[in-house]
Amino acid sequence: MPEFKQIPVEQQKAQKGISQEIVDEYKRYIQDLNKGHVGLLEFGRTEDIELARKALEQAGEELRNYVRIRRRRGERILQFQRITQREWQQKKKRDRARAVKTRTSRVSSAK
Repeated sequence: MPEFKQIPVEQQKAQKGISQEIVDEYKRYIQDLNKGHVGLLEFGRTEDIELARKALEQAGEELRNYVRIRRRRGERILQFQRITQREWQQKKKRDRARAVKTRTSRVSSAK
């Protein structure tokens, strides 16, 4: 028989995603970045670069200092640059359109 437990909804939400400590660390990188410069983060083989990308994006959103993030091809380096809110909104719009297009092409190819 399974054991029944209850946890508050807020605690469940907090468990999803990236810990706030990690996001706060990436906030410092964004705050230290001067306008007109590109920040570089180098990662070792054991470090999760995708987690870092998500944490960097979340940190930018929380600070309202939006960033464009790019992974250097063939390297374990993330490049990030501050962008305006308008540029960030345009990027999100393109990302959503690309996701819809990909989803619809998968459905039509499965038939």
